[in-house]
Amino acid sequence: MIWKIEDKKDFLWYTSDKCQLKIKVNEDKVNIWLNYNGYNIITPMGMWGFDDEVSERGLKYCIGGDHMQEWYYIVDRKDLRLFVDLIYFFIEEHDADKMINPKLGIKGWN
Repeated sequence: MIWKIEDKKDFLWYTSDKCQLKIKVNEDKVNIWLNYNGYNIITPMGMWGFDDEVSERGLKYCIGGDHMQEWYYIVDRKDLRLFVDLIYFFIEEHDADKMINPKLGIKGWN
């Protein structure tokens, strides 16, 4: 099993050996915050080709948040499992440590 899933208050927490995801499920959309070793690597993942991986599978997503440290993915609820697995395998297949930018440190992850 890739993910340990915990339901805590208003969020689902997906934890793996690669990263942790904080997930807010809405009526038809899902917000997914990504924490890789204390950093939000959504921007670097985009630069390293994550969008291509997602597009190849016919998925669509948006990015929410006011600034890069707080960015999160927004996906259709029906695509949640495939999308989080894509995150996991993308991080596993790429050297995600090279994606870390000190300016993208996560504060108050809870």
